[in-house]
Amino acid sequence: MTSLKILQSGDWHVRDKDIDECRKVLGFMVDYAQTKTGGLDLIVITGDLTDRADVKLDSATARLVMDTVSELSYVAPVAICSGTRSHDGNIPEMMEHVKSYCPVFVATQPEQAFLTDAGEFVASADMEGYASHRALISFIPTPTKQYLQGEGSIEDADRAIGDAMTSIFAAFGQEARGQGLPHILIGHWQVGGCYVSETQQLTGRDIEISVEQILSAQPTVTCLGHIHHAQQIGSHPIFYSGSAYSKTYGEMSPKGFYIHEIRDGEPLASEFIEGPARKLYRKAFDLTSGAQLLTGGDNLLDTPPPGELDNAAVRIEFHVWQDEKGRVDKAEIEKLYLSAGAASVDVRIIPVPRQNARAQRVLEVK
Repeated sequence: MTSLKILQSGDWHVRDKDIDECRKVLGFMVDYAQTKTGGLDLIVITGDLTDRADVKLDSATARLVMDTVSELSYVAPVAICSGTRSHDGNIPEMMEHVKSYCPVFVATQPEQAFLTDAGEFVASADMEGYASHRALISFIPTPTKQYLQGEGSIEDADRAIGDAMTSIFAAFGQEARGQGLPHILIGHWQVGGCYVSETQQLTGRDIEISVEQILSAQPTVTCLGHIHHAQQIGSHPIFYSGSAYSKTYGEMSPKGFYIHEIRDGEPLASEFIEGPARKLYRKAFDLTSGAQLLTGGDNLLDTPPPGELDNAAVRIEFHVWQDEKGRVDKAEIEKLYLSAGAASVDVRIIPVPRQNARAQRVLEVK
């Protein structure tokens, strides 16, 4: 009976600016992997390990990424699918400097590899001499125009990339059907209908891959990066593990990683493990629209439900008329949010200059 335990993580976006936060959340993941009951058989990283493409090897960012991958390799083989070029530009070069115990495999283009019983990654063409293998792994990094040759409009290029992706998924599915093994599909792209928060669906941002295209590859589980909100797509075995930490104010969804368990004849079992990432809460108020700001309790500063702001970094912004900046009592507002559990509060007043009617008419003259 084939049994596989997989840790899925991605979108680390490590950067020197947030190095302490990155070290905290990645350290938590490494500790979990090292102490996981029953161990792990494969660790999947779905791209965007760094936040910019030109990371220097002697930087804190590079050292943390390489140390984290190295520590994970002492738990299980590590399969990495590169993310967007603007983030993961030199990740393959960085991985060449990682001191690893189990193999570390980095895919920068669509390809397939087998995970052998010995924990090695071997291309199908090189399988001679290997008695058996545990899984087939397919890698599909971010779709780009490098996938095809040709010229045309943006719409034509997007359509051509979509057609090329369909062919890739179908070919990978055909290989999977002939193997009778668990098929792990790893990618870094946007799935149609995915969410960027608990309630907000993402549409029209990037080239979208459909659920139907993904399922044509016959995946046992699909591990994806690129979307920072952790989620399962419908009831399908398609998962975003989300980002490792909150990069921008407004990201309040849980951050962590998935553990997937595959057993012959049983449904895929998946569990999301929430890490210790900070919350970045942001709210903006426009006091130029006639809204009244009262201090001392009953006002428009309705705070979130109890517990939601616990240990969160809070930023509150007020757009006010330039001559009415005194309406905002920063100390009172800070006190209000600290009492609701926030770890820190940054109150920002954004003055808006008034324009009289005559000036507006002059501006409208053609």
